[in-house]
Amino acid sequence: MMKNLKALMGAGVVALVLLTGTAQAQFISGGITVTDSLTNLPSGASISIVSLLNQINHGGNGSAQGCNGTFAAVAGTCTSPSTFNATMTDWAFAGPYGVPIISVNGFTFTLLSAGLVTRTPIVCGVGSCNDALTVSNLVGIVSGNGFNPTAFTGSLALTGACTRAALAPFCSGGQTGGYTYSLTALGDITVPEPGTLALLGLGLAGLAFARRRKLD
Repeated sequence: MMKNLKALMGAGVVALVLLTGTAQAQFISGGITVTDSLTNLPSGASISIVSLLNQINHGGNGSAQGCNGTFAAVAGTCTSPSTFNATMTDWAFAGPYGVPIISVNGFTFTLLSAGLVTRTPIVCGVGSCNDALTVSNLVGIVSGNGFNPTAFTGSLALTGACTRAALAPFCSGGQTGGYTYSLTALGDITVPEPGTLALLGLGLAGLAFARRRKLD
């Protein structure tokens, strides 16, 4: 009887160690924001700055800002947004995906899917016009710096501005635009394997059995 009890309790310890190992694995958690200007925008008279774009054309290198969690803990990721650059890869809003869109201080974000594209048409005021475009539900994998590959979610926002043609609802020139990625690494969101759960159940059963014998 004692031999069986020790076996059950041993299984419980193994299961708890496995679960603890999963919880302590070095996954990435926290958020980061990457911003910069856009290139290849329309010039001269136009009815759109960014709202009709089908692909993001980054301005070269983005500035990493607003780090928290793991990104804040890794030195250099967001310490100097004005001088530290994120390498960007242009991509189409309709895919195909699997594109490493951002590399920041050893972290690489690979985009696997994207959600709804929302286009805000141009609106003109006194002397200027503005429009916008957002891509929701960015989903992918972030990896690097010795951490386990980790799921991330986020969004992309584009904004545009231009000089307004006199009394006309469109641009006469001077188009400028910028982008903002808001990304969040989700940490360890894995579920223990069924075998691990079974071991944990055996271990807990053994502990309950031992407690009952002690009470008896």
